[in-house]
Amino acid sequence: MIETIYLARHGFRMSWENPVWPNYTGTPRDPPLAAHGVDQAKELAAWLAEQPDKPEAIFSSPLYRCLQTATPASEALNLPINVEHGISEWYLPVRRGLHPRSLPAGRLTQWFPLIDMSHQSLFYPTQKGETEDQVHERAEEVLRLLLGKLDREGGPKSVVLFSHAATGIAMGRALVGDREREVRSATCSVSKFRRVVGEETARDGLGEWERLLNGETSFLSRGEERHWDFSYVEAYEEDGVLEDGTELPTLSDNYKTVDPATSAGGKL
Repeated sequence: MIETIYLARHGFRMSWENPVWPNYTGTPRDPPLAAHGVDQAKELAAWLAEQPDKPEAIFSSPLYRCLQTATPASEALNLPINVEHGISEWYLPVRRGLHPRSLPAGRLTQWFPLIDMSHQSLFYPTQKGETEDQVHERAEEVLRLLLGKLDREGGPKSVVLFSHAATGIAMGRALVGDREREVRSATCSVSKFRRVVGEETARDGLGEWERLLNGETSFLSRGEERHWDFSYVEAYEEDGVLEDGTELPTLSDNYKTVDPATSAGGKL
């Protein structure tokens, strides 16, 4: 039975340093890590490997930056990487068209040979985009599915999930059962949750969890960077328009967020 969950965000993205970056997968909005992000991933891997309850399984979003962040941990822990689309990036709804679907695990192995092909993703986010409530619902469902599967199989006691800011926050809130709880989410930060023994079947199988670490970055040489939370996203109404009357974006548009580091438009 899983007793410990680590939620880690990807490292510093190359697109934050340079508007021109190599798109290895061909998937839109799928930049690799910057050199600094690679260094962060190595520091995170070393920290995970030192934990007394270090991860015994690794799951990652299929986006390049997450798999790149997971790779040093995979090497340090001698564990394969399981690709799980259910913990992928959050995209706002679009008026028309569809958001891109990330590549399947089989095609990602050309860059990440440590991927374990035996895992089949348990959940695929809608390509129409999600509201804030919907990404929280997705987080709850994918965690419920993943915990159920691993517990039934008598799997690992500890896992680490490499994801993104919004999705990671939503998963942290899902574990503690509070959609308003603050979850720190800087680059390569990690939050840690421990299962409350005897409450494994609570909340339709999601169980009860206590948070031990919130966006820990003490192991990073440059500390906390690029923290993000849902307050940076422009508010929008349920009828499909922003508060200023602007319609929700099309696929070709970039939805707007406020970058806490620069107070300029950015992306997760």
